[in-house]
Amino acid sequence: MQRGVELSLILSLNVDIRNWVTPFEPEIQQLAAELGSPQRIFEFMQQVAYVEGTYLPKPLTVLQKMSGDCDEQAVLLASLLRAIGEDAYVRIAQVENYPVLHAWVVWYDGAYRVWRNLDPSGTVFFLHDLGYGEEIAIMPIVDFNDRKVFDYGQLEKISSIFRE
Repeated sequence: MQRGVELSLILSLNVDIRNWVTPFEPEIQQLAAELGSPQRIFEFMQQVAYVEGTYLPKPLTVLQKMSGDCDEQAVLLASLLRAIGEDAYVRIAQVENYPVLHAWVVWYDGAYRVWRNLDPSGTVFFLHDLGYGEEIAIMPIVDFNDRKVFDYGQLEKISSIFRE
């Protein structure tokens, strides 16, 4: 995304959504360092209970509660991965045959040099289980982390979930 477009988007939303992935938060850094690897982070995320929410709190709140819905778990997972230097984004999208918008993490698996879909909430289980060449229709709304925002033209319609 062009820097000017990104800045105008942030101004129109009155919030910078890059602030929802927080790898430099001391508690996030400490936990990520203790866990030390993507695999251990994925195992840790299994302890986070699924509880529906109405807006998207910051990752530290999710960590303190140890609960959250798909977008809450995704910002925590992305923050932990980014804290250990991994390339990861939160993706919010409409998924084929799923009734509501869904959020998960898109992570670059450097060992295999592929991007992987990680659904920490487990609510769209087939994101993990797509076979080679198998596809499902996904209409991305936004991908974001602490450094970049990729708006696919519909971010404005979900802007109300981002509250400071």
